[in-house]
Amino acid sequence: MNDSHFLTDLGKVCMYLRIILQIPCYYAARPRFFSSPAAYVGFLWRAMRLLLVFRHNKVVRVFNGYKLHLYLPAYPSRAFFYAIESKLLRTPPGASTIVFSMTKACSYRCQHCYQRSDTAADLNEDLMIRTAIAVRDSGVAVFDIEGGEPFLRFPRLLKLVQALDDRCEVWVNTTGAGIKPGMMDELKKAGMFGLMVSVHSPDREEHDAFTGVPGSFDTACEIIRTCRKMNLVAAFNSVLPEEKMRHGGWTGSWT
Repeated sequence: MNDSHFLTDLGKVCMYLRIILQIPCYYAARPRFFSSPAAYVGFLWRAMRLLLVFRHNKVVRVFNGYKLHLYLPAYPSRAFFYAIESKLLRTPPGASTIVFSMTKACSYRCQHCYQRSDTAADLNEDLMIRTAIAVRDSGVAVFDIEGGEPFLRFPRLLKLVQALDDRCEVWVNTTGAGIKPGMMDELKKAGMFGLMVSVHSPDREEHDAFTGVPGSFDTACEIIRTCRKMNLVAAFNSVLPEEKMRHGGWTGSWT
């Protein structure tokens, strides 16, 4: 993602002013949320304080709006306002984000992964869908769907994404393995927002050694390029070794 995707300085200020002006209008047209004018004013005060939490973040321009934070839905999507309602209008406040593990199937051998120790079968598909809908209805606005590798159980993944609606911003965690032509198009049509792609080093050999699969670095890079072509958002998922965290990070460069 290049610098043109980031809002800074006056552009960032104007975007926040737009949010500050829209929230009162949006909820003034929805009085069912408030028991009295005082409750409405109290909500606006809490909403402004919530926005202050994100004021130092980079603002990223994406295909359907602006991201203030990875785990806050893009503004001005329906999911953005659903997240606000979950945090500020529910008693007690609900979670707005979930990591939803849909399968343990995976062809990689990543050093950190706990799925190899899980001997249980994947959850029954119908029960999984009902659970996801119940979670959504509890106020969760960001679904981060993971595995294993979700694309290895693509029909199951597609049904899960289709079961969620525009109150949710849906991401899929992937290594890129198992993605075949047409899968990304179907998921985008079903409402997928983007992919969180596992890239554990900017160095090809180091990444491949980590996953235990030769060529896995190139696979991850190619799926990120595909996201760009399809106007989907891509983010990195990285597991940083303790040594790298303690002694200055990476020395390589990203492809």
